[in-house]
Amino acid sequence: MKDKIIELRNMPNIFVTKQEAAERIGVEPRTIQNWMNEIEQYPDRYGTRTTSRDHGYSLINILALYDYLHYRKQLKQKNLRKMVPPYNPDEWIHELGWDRLMEA
Repeated sequence: MKDKIIELRNMPNIFVTKQEAAERIGVEPRTIQNWMNEIEQYPDRYGTRTTSRDHGYSLINILALYDYLHYRKQLKQKNLRKMVPPYNPDEWIHELGWDRLMEA
């Protein structure tokens, strides 16, 4: 049985610039910067490589950003934070329809 080969060039970029994230969500890049700072407060949930700042560019994992925005209110409250399900990027890949790009 032959393995399926995923054409990575058809996959959307998971890491995007602040500007690209702002355009996708419809907010200002400064708002994305604020959210990046907030996401970095949850390294146990999102890991330490969710955001990257280097040589004047800021990149963010768009799947982690969508997850953070979805659960932001709960994550900010100590008691509600306990009820938030673990971060699962596969769920966001499915939600965004990116899994259909991998089928073929």
